[in-house]
Amino acid sequence: MIHFKIPQDVIMLQLIDGRLRTLTSDEVMETAWSTMWNVTDETPVNCERFLDGGGMTLFLECLRSFTDKPELLRNMMGLLGNVAEVRELRPRLMRDEYLLVFSELLDSESDGIEVSYNAAGILAHILSDGAACWDRAAIQAVTREHVLVRMRRAIDRWALVTKRNINYRSFEPILRLLQCEHTPEAQHWAVWALANLTQVYRTARVAGSLGTSRDDTTPSTSTGRTIQAHLEPRFVSETSSDEGTAHVAGPLGTSRDDATPSTSTRRTIQAHLEPRFVSETSSDEGTAHVAGPLGTSRDDATPSTSTGRTIQAHLEPRFVSETSSDEGTAHVAGPLGTSRDDATPSTSTRRTIQAHLEPRFVSETSSDEGTAHVAGPLGTSRDDATPSTSTGRTIQAHLEPRFVSETSSDEGTAHVAGPLGTSRDDATPSTSTGRTIQAHLEPRFVSETSSDEGTAHVAGPLGTSRDDATPSTSTGRTIQAHLEPRFVSETSSDEGTAHVAGPLGTSRDDATPSTSTRRTIQAHLEPRFVSETSSDEGTAHVAGPLGTSRDDATPSTSTRRTIQAHLEPRFVSETSSDEGTAHVAGPLGTSRDDATPSTSTRRKGSAYWWERWLHSGFN
Repeated sequence: MIHFKIPQDVIMLQLIDGRLRTLTSDEVMETAWSTMWNVTDETPVNCERFLDGGGMTLFLECLRSFTDKPELLRNMMGLLGNVAEVRELRPRLMRDEYLLVFSELLDSESDGIEVSYNAAGILAHILSDGAACWDRAAIQAVTREHVLVRMRRAIDRWALVTKRNINYRSFEPILRLLQCEHTPEAQHWAVWALANLTQVYRTARVAGSLGTSRDDTTPSTSTGRTIQAHLEPRFVSETSSDEGTAHVAGPLGTSRDDATPSTSTRRTIQAHLEPRFVSETSSDEGTAHVAGPLGTSRDDATPSTSTGRTIQAHLEPRFVSETSSDEGTAHVAGPLGTSRDDATPSTSTRRTIQAHLEPRFVSETSSDEGTAHVAGPLGTSRDDATPSTSTGRTIQAHLEPRFVSETSSDEGTAHVAGPLGTSRDDATPSTSTGRTIQAHLEPRFVSETSSDEGTAHVAGPLGTSRDDATPSTSTGRTIQAHLEPRFVSETSSDEGTAHVAGPLGTSRDDATPSTSTRRTIQAHLEPRFVSETSSDEGTAHVAGPLGTSRDDATPSTSTRRTIQAHLEPRFVSETSSDEGTAHVAGPLGTSRDDATPSTSTRRKGSAYWWERWLHSGFN
């Protein structure tokens, strides 16, 4: 059992007081209340230290100052529920200002029924001491009978099948209330609590305080290695191997040195999760996922047949940065765009994935043999999706309209992060000598193919085949894209990487020039299109609804090449080298072998605006 001297040692109350002085309600504030909630659970000495440190005054101040913070209110009420379970401390809660607040919160709908449930629990314990104790306290703000009526009304309103965020050390405080025959309302609350537990939570899980070992909890019925967690929007970092298992706990970004280190020299998963779960198993034989409500066993889910490494996560719109190799595993954690230098670097010389995701999932496998994608609702098996037969490295993501900038090679991996269009000078450059992808996308795709023989576009809902769309009759090289009315201009080569940013048509003089001598992609489109063909003979533009012919538009007198795009928010897969440029087009996850490669032997990846800059004399 943990015994903290809260005011002196943990300094949680001082942290809360400091935030109150600046009227700041942040993760530190919520974590402070959550921590005290945990350490007061069936620990009377810590409950007393909370009261002695002026905790009730801070509770009332937070309640008045932060009226729109349901998670904060839930944490505070959970802590006070622990205090109310201690008979010797309950007289200190029997004051007019406290009982009036508890009574009013019975009707609260904040955070589902959590606040109302905790308020009723606090009052149930206070009322269980009998009417004489109430009378001795000389309460004037509210009568005992009025509180009993409101309790009955609140409990009758709750749905018995409500799923709640609960973790009891034991049922002793609830069972004591069942013997309170003089106050049926207190018994009513206790019976409802037990009925809710047995009605909703019937599956075995691994439960306990963060960092509880498997031996101290109810194990999973899975026959493989499983990690399962029902979390507040915080994180669990957990490592496991034959050598042992350890937990790293703390705010997102806590370094391994500041937590309990793992004794494993193998792989680690770190995730900032919604109050949901990640269940993942992995071995040399393969990888399988367990998806479903908290506690779903592996037998009740569809396993993955992949023989490679897979990561599956249901995430808040935050990020996971995770590296793994035989040499070891490390995490890069922090706000999206945190440079490697500002975080705990990876000791791996291999691959890294960083993604800013909607609360959806990325399922990705990679090995020397190839890469395959599993796309669909959380838990979709690989058999129900189109696998990639590509022998190269592929990233597939369902993204918010933000960006991922990620580089990878044998030499290392680094990230370039910042607002869309941030120049390299304003961001942390990549130290990689390999390829970089940067995109500001709607969660859709761009599909485009190109060669000397022609260019064809695939437009339609995600997964529309090329046969179901109208191909382009252009004989030049075209890039087609449908983006939010913004743009990405990105260059990459051994010489360097830079970005050109500005409204569509901005000259290079008005933007940040690229220092790269290699390939560039630039597009800034409304959800419309620019259609353009190019050759040594000249260039012409077609403007109008998709399908407008060249004859219906004003041709360009430029003798150089331009970039064209109008696409549904689908995908672009593009490769470039001195030998030429080729596009991979098709449903998300289509391999390069299943698309029309470019047969061009010249580089056609530089942008129209790059050529305009050259012609304006800025060599």
